[in-house]
Amino acid sequence: MKTNYSQLESLNVGWLHGVFVVFCLIVLTDIAQFIAFFLGLNTYFLENAVFLLMLVTINLLYFYGFTSSRKPFGYSKEDLLFTTALTLTSRKRINTTLEENKKLIAKLEGHMLTHESFKNYDLTIATLAQEIDIPKRRLSELINDHYDQNFVDFINTYRINSAKERFMSPKSQTETILEVLYEVGFNSKSSFNTAFKKKTGITPSEFKSKYK
Repeated sequence: MKTNYSQLESLNVGWLHGVFVVFCLIVLTDIAQFIAFFLGLNTYFLENAVFLLMLVTINLLYFYGFTSSRKPFGYSKEDLLFTTALTLTSRKRINTTLEENKKLIAKLEGHMLTHESFKNYDLTIATLAQEIDIPKRRLSELINDHYDQNFVDFINTYRINSAKERFMSPKSQTETILEVLYEVGFNSKSSFNTAFKKKTGITPSEFKSKYK
Protein backbone atom coordinates (compact mmCIF):
# COMPACT_ATOMS: atom_id res chain seq x y z
CA MET A 1 0.00 0.00 0.00
CA LYS A 2 2.91 2.33 0.73
CA THR A 3 4.03 1.72 -2.85
CA ASN A 4 0.71 2.89 -4.29
CA TYR A 5 -0.99 5.32 -1.92
CA SER A 6 0.09 8.57 -0.31
CA GLN A 7 -2.59 8.51 2.40
CA LEU A 8 -2.99 5.14 4.09
CA GLU A 9 -5.69 6.45 6.46
CA SER A 10 -8.12 6.68 3.54
CA LEU A 11 -7.91 2.95 2.89
CA ASN A 12 -10.50 0.65 4.41
CA VAL A 13 -9.11 -2.80 5.15
CA GLY A 14 -11.09 -3.38 8.34
CA TRP A 15 -12.37 -6.68 6.98
CA LEU A 16 -8.86 -8.05 7.55
CA HIS A 17 -9.52 -7.88 11.30
CA GLY A 18 -12.42 -10.29 10.79
CA VAL A 19 -10.18 -12.66 8.82
CA PHE A 20 -7.58 -12.52 11.59
CA VAL A 21 -10.15 -13.27 14.31
CA VAL A 22 -11.60 -16.23 12.40
CA PHE A 23 -8.10 -17.54 11.66
CA CYS A 24 -7.26 -17.40 15.39
CA LEU A 25 -10.47 -19.33 16.13
CA ILE A 26 -9.44 -21.97 13.60
CA VAL A 27 -6.05 -22.38 15.28
CA LEU A 28 -7.58 -22.56 18.78
CA THR A 29 -10.25 -25.04 17.66
CA ASP A 30 -7.63 -27.15 15.93
CA ILE A 31 -5.55 -27.22 19.13
CA ALA A 32 -8.64 -28.22 21.11
CA GLN A 33 -9.32 -30.97 18.56
CA PHE A 34 -5.78 -32.32 18.97
CA ILE A 35 -6.09 -32.30 22.77
CA ALA A 36 -9.46 -34.07 22.57
CA PHE A 37 -8.04 -36.69 20.22
CA PHE A 38 -5.05 -37.21 22.55
CA LEU A 39 -7.42 -37.70 25.49
CA GLY A 40 -9.58 -40.13 23.52
CA LEU A 41 -12.61 -37.84 23.40
CA ASN A 42 -15.08 -37.43 20.55
CA THR A 43 -13.69 -34.84 18.09
CA TYR A 44 -16.63 -34.86 15.64
CA PHE A 45 -17.96 -31.46 16.77
CA LEU A 46 -14.53 -29.82 16.71
CA GLU A 47 -13.72 -31.22 13.26
CA ASN A 48 -16.92 -29.71 11.87
CA ALA A 49 -16.25 -26.44 13.68
CA VAL A 50 -12.83 -26.15 11.99
CA PHE A 51 -14.42 -26.89 8.61
CA LEU A 52 -17.10 -24.22 9.09
CA LEU A 53 -14.59 -21.64 10.27
CA MET A 54 -12.44 -22.30 7.20
CA LEU A 55 -15.48 -21.70 5.00
CA VAL A 56 -16.13 -18.41 6.80
CA THR A 57 -12.52 -17.33 6.22
CA ILE A 58 -12.67 -18.20 2.52
CA ASN A 59 -15.90 -16.24 2.13
CA LEU A 60 -14.45 -13.22 3.92
CA LEU A 61 -11.41 -13.25 1.66
CA TYR A 62 -13.47 -13.70 -1.48
CA PHE A 63 -16.42 -11.38 -0.94
CA TYR A 64 -14.65 -8.60 1.00
CA GLY A 65 -11.17 -8.86 -0.41
CA PHE A 66 -11.06 -10.00 -3.98
CA THR A 67 -14.47 -9.06 -5.35
CA SER A 68 -15.26 -5.82 -3.51
CA SER A 69 -15.02 -2.47 -5.26
CA ARG A 70 -12.01 -0.18 -5.03
CA LYS A 71 -13.61 2.14 -2.49
CA PRO A 72 -14.36 -0.30 0.37
CA PHE A 73 -11.32 -2.46 -0.25
CA GLY A 74 -8.86 0.37 -0.66
CA TYR A 75 -7.09 -0.64 -3.85
CA SER A 76 -7.90 -2.17 -7.19
CA LYS A 77 -6.94 -5.44 -8.81
CA GLU A 78 -4.46 -3.51 -10.98
CA ASP A 79 -2.75 -2.10 -7.87
CA LEU A 80 -2.56 -5.57 -6.31
CA LEU A 81 -0.89 -6.98 -9.40
CA PHE A 82 1.47 -4.00 -9.61
CA THR A 83 2.53 -4.27 -5.96
CA THR A 84 3.02 -8.02 -6.27
CA ALA A 85 5.22 -7.50 -9.31
CA LEU A 86 7.39 -5.03 -7.43
CA THR A 87 8.01 -7.47 -4.58
CA LEU A 88 9.25 -10.26 -6.82
CA THR A 89 13.02 -10.33 -6.50
CA SER A 90 13.36 -12.13 -9.79
CA ARG A 91 11.60 -9.46 -11.83
CA LYS A 92 13.55 -7.67 -14.53
CA ARG A 93 14.04 -3.99 -13.80
CA ILE A 94 13.55 -1.35 -16.43
CA ASN A 95 16.98 -0.40 -17.76
CA THR A 96 17.59 3.33 -17.98
CA THR A 97 20.77 5.33 -18.30
CA LEU A 98 21.98 7.82 -15.70
CA GLU A 99 21.18 10.67 -18.08
CA GLU A 100 17.63 9.39 -18.59
CA ASN A 101 17.13 9.09 -14.85
CA LYS A 102 18.34 12.66 -14.31
CA LYS A 103 15.78 13.90 -16.83
CA LEU A 104 12.98 11.90 -15.21
CA ILE A 105 13.95 13.16 -11.74
CA ALA A 106 14.03 16.76 -12.97
CA LYS A 107 10.63 16.24 -14.60
CA LEU A 108 9.19 14.70 -11.45
CA GLU A 109 10.53 17.35 -9.07
CA GLY A 110 9.56 20.17 -11.42
CA HIS A 111 6.02 18.86 -11.63
CA MET A 112 5.73 18.45 -7.86
CA LEU A 113 6.87 22.01 -7.22
CA THR A 114 4.83 23.57 -10.03
CA HIS A 115 1.56 21.64 -9.76
CA GLU A 116 1.81 20.65 -6.08
CA SER A 117 0.19 17.28 -6.68
CA PHE A 118 1.02 16.30 -3.11
CA LYS A 119 -1.85 18.52 -1.91
CA ASN A 120 -4.27 15.92 -3.26
CA TYR A 121 -4.85 13.72 -0.19
CA ASP A 122 -6.16 10.94 -2.46
CA LEU A 123 -3.04 10.95 -4.67
CA THR A 124 -1.85 7.57 -5.93
CA ILE A 125 1.26 6.63 -7.84
CA ALA A 126 -0.95 5.81 -10.84
CA THR A 127 -2.40 9.33 -10.81
CA LEU A 128 1.02 10.96 -10.49
CA ALA A 129 2.47 8.75 -13.24
CA GLN A 130 -0.34 9.82 -15.55
CA GLU A 131 0.15 13.50 -14.72
CA ILE A 132 3.84 13.47 -15.64
CA ASP A 133 3.54 10.88 -18.42
CA ILE A 134 5.93 8.33 -16.89
CA PRO A 135 5.07 4.61 -16.69
CA LYS A 136 3.91 3.71 -13.19
CA ARG A 137 6.49 0.98 -12.72
CA ARG A 138 9.33 3.23 -13.82
CA LEU A 139 8.15 6.01 -11.51
CA SER A 140 8.03 3.59 -8.58
CA GLU A 141 11.56 2.36 -9.29
CA LEU A 142 12.76 5.94 -9.61
CA ILE A 143 11.35 6.90 -6.20
CA ASN A 144 12.69 3.76 -4.54
CA ASP A 145 16.17 3.92 -6.08
CA HIS A 146 16.90 7.65 -6.19
CA TYR A 147 15.18 8.83 -3.01
CA ASP A 148 15.42 5.54 -1.09
CA GLN A 149 11.78 6.04 -0.07
CA ASN A 150 8.42 4.42 -0.64
CA PHE A 151 5.63 6.46 -2.21
CA VAL A 152 4.11 7.49 1.15
CA ASP A 153 7.38 8.93 2.48
CA PHE A 154 8.18 10.60 -0.83
CA ILE A 155 4.87 12.47 -0.96
CA ASN A 156 4.91 13.25 2.76
CA THR A 157 8.33 14.90 2.37
CA TYR A 158 6.74 17.49 0.09
CA ARG A 159 3.73 17.86 2.36
CA ILE A 160 5.86 18.43 5.46
CA ASN A 161 8.14 20.88 3.67
CA SER A 162 5.10 22.82 2.51
CA ALA A 163 3.68 22.83 6.05
CA LYS A 164 7.00 24.09 7.45
CA GLU A 165 7.03 26.95 4.95
CA ARG A 166 3.52 27.95 6.00
CA PHE A 167 4.41 27.79 9.69
CA MET A 168 7.47 29.99 9.10
CA SER A 169 5.63 32.56 7.03
CA PRO A 170 4.43 35.66 8.92
CA LYS A 171 1.34 35.68 6.70
CA SER A 172 0.30 32.27 7.99
CA GLN A 173 0.44 33.01 11.71
CA THR A 174 -3.33 33.23 11.84
CA GLU A 175 -3.71 29.76 10.33
CA THR A 176 -4.39 26.87 12.64
CA ILE A 177 -2.48 23.60 12.44
CA LEU A 178 -5.68 21.91 11.28
CA GLU A 179 -6.05 24.35 8.39
CA VAL A 180 -2.43 23.82 7.34
CA LEU A 181 -2.54 20.03 7.44
CA TYR A 182 -5.59 19.92 5.18
CA GLU A 183 -4.05 22.49 2.85
CA VAL A 184 -0.84 20.49 2.33
CA GLY A 185 -2.60 17.18 1.63
CA PHE A 186 -3.17 15.35 4.91
CA ASN A 187 -6.65 14.28 5.93
CA SER A 188 -6.16 13.58 9.64
CA LYS A 189 -4.35 15.29 12.51
CA SER A 190 -2.85 12.05 13.79
CA SER A 191 -1.23 11.13 10.46
CA PHE A 192 0.08 14.70 10.09
CA ASN A 193 1.59 14.72 13.59
CA THR A 194 3.21 11.34 13.06
CA ALA A 195 4.69 12.25 9.67
CA PHE A 196 5.81 15.70 10.84
CA LYS A 197 7.62 14.35 13.89
CA LYS A 198 9.20 11.60 11.79
CA LYS A 199 10.66 14.21 9.41
CA THR A 200 11.57 16.97 11.88
CA GLY A 201 11.89 15.31 15.28
CA ILE A 202 9.35 17.68 16.85
CA THR A 203 5.58 18.12 16.73
CA PRO A 204 3.86 20.68 14.45
CA SER A 205 2.84 22.82 17.43
CA GLU A 206 6.42 22.88 18.73
CA PHE A 207 7.70 23.88 15.29
CA LYS A 208 5.02 26.54 14.83
CA SER A 209 5.73 28.08 18.25
CA LYS A 210 9.29 28.88 17.17
CA TYR A 211 8.04 31.36 14.56
CA LYS A 212 5.42 33.24 16.53
